[in-house]
Amino acid sequence: MSFAEQERALFDLLFDQPLRERFLVHPAAALADYQLTPAELADFHRIRPEGLMVDVELRVDQILTHFCRQFPLTFSMISSLPTGMDQLRRLVNRQTMLQPPEDRATQFGLQLQEQLAALTAKCDPAFQVMLGASVATELGLTWTGATLKKQLLTNPASVEHPPIPGNAMIDNDWIHRPVKLAAQVAAALLPQPYSSMKKQFCPAAGIQLWAHLSNTPVAHANIKAALTTEQPSLFISRAYAHKTTSCESQIDQITLEFNDGFAPLLQQLDGNHSVNQILDNLVDVGASDSIVASVQAGFKQLLESSIIEVT
Repeated sequence: MSFAEQERALFDLLFDQPLRERFLVHPAAALADYQLTPAELADFHRIRPEGLMVDVELRVDQILTHFCRQFPLTFSMISSLPTGMDQLRRLVNRQTMLQPPEDRATQFGLQLQEQLAALTAKCDPAFQVMLGASVATELGLTWTGATLKKQLLTNPASVEHPPIPGNAMIDNDWIHRPVKLAAQVAAALLPQPYSSMKKQFCPAAGIQLWAHLSNTPVAHANIKAALTTEQPSLFISRAYAHKTTSCESQIDQITLEFNDGFAPLLQQLDGNHSVNQILDNLVDVGASDSIVASVQAGFKQLLESSIIEVT
């Protein structure tokens, strides 16, 4: 007797809500599509419905505790919606959990992004925009982190390890040399600075946040009040391996935020243009000395943080 099909059926019962609901009404009919022997099917008849539901709730809460670390602002904002927490629980589904472990949070975020319109249909536009930007930002962080972790697992020699953020060595002629974005960089435009929104509306850190939100959701009125005035921001991040051992890689993120006017300049970081050329273009279109100096300082900060690099 093989347990493989039983394992598949049990996995689906845990993470496929429609199947689980059918199973609680008529177990044999719900499992008819699985290749189970009568003896194997009999094992499922012994499952107590209340025990199955407790198991599901515990597993989902444990998984969301970790997903919440990667989507802290998104989870905090969604907690303010009447059905928000239930929607997050529903997304811990078969589609998410069939992914390799390092891709599950990314798949979760993609599903959430797809469902934002329905989830926020009755919300004011400012909240919709900010939540969408939050998901995009944190999905970018999650995806680059997962991509780097997979690269470290399959080909660690190919991974460039940036210096400690803020300590990159800069050559004197950096401003005249072509520059490009480093690997595993993500950028997003937000109507409010990500760092300030996270500080305001994430009442706990790390694995404590999901438990806190489950007991005390963020007040929706407080978020709406914070969005009355726009402060557009460009959020830029780079994933890097903070610590790597033979068993595990600890991924962290270098992050910076700039005025949203900096965003078009990123498109010129193609490895062919130097910062000096970009600054000359700004002068040609009439940019003031203070703007040019500010842009130069921003590029230097990006270089010091290893988010861009000279070629």
